[in-house]
Parts: sequence; structure tokens; C-alpha cells
Amino acid sequence: MWATLITGGLLIWANMQVDVNLFKTGGWLHAKLLFVLFLVVYTFYLGKTVRDLAEAAPAKSGKFYRILNEVPTLLMIFIVVMVIAKPF
Repeated sequence: MWATLITGGLLIWANMQVDVNLFKTGGWLHAKLLFVLFLVVYTFYLGKTVRDLAEAAPAKSGKFYRILNEVPTLLMIFIVVMVIAKPF
């Protein structure tokens, strides 16, 4: 995860050296970065959840954890759509 975040940041920095207006015109990039931020926060939340489950019985229902399992799939779909379609 860290290698991906670092190299992604370096790619953004390198592209800004070529196209200074990248962040002014690339609304899709803002949306993509927001979804990536959600994915990183989600990853840390899952780490906390795993530690909590290791210490005690689940505080939430099985349905909650099944729904929680689908969050990264939805985020990745949004990220890929932003990159390929560039809707705005």
C-alpha cells in the first residue's frame, strides 16, 4: 500500500511538472484521489476491526461485516471509472 501511495504521488508530481493545469482542469482526478483516500481510511479501519475481533466477540452483526466486505469493491469500481471515463 505504501509503495503504491508513494509512486502514485510521484506520478502526480511528475505530471504536474509537465501540465501545470492538471489540478485545475482534472475534476476526475480530484474524485479519484478522494476515493483513494476513502480506501486508505477504510484499510486502517479494517485493521482496527481485526484487532477488536481478536480481543473480544463481534460487537456487530454478521450482516454488517458482509456489507463492510463490499466497500472496497465499490470504491475500486468508482476509481477505475474515474480514470477510464474521465467524466468531468
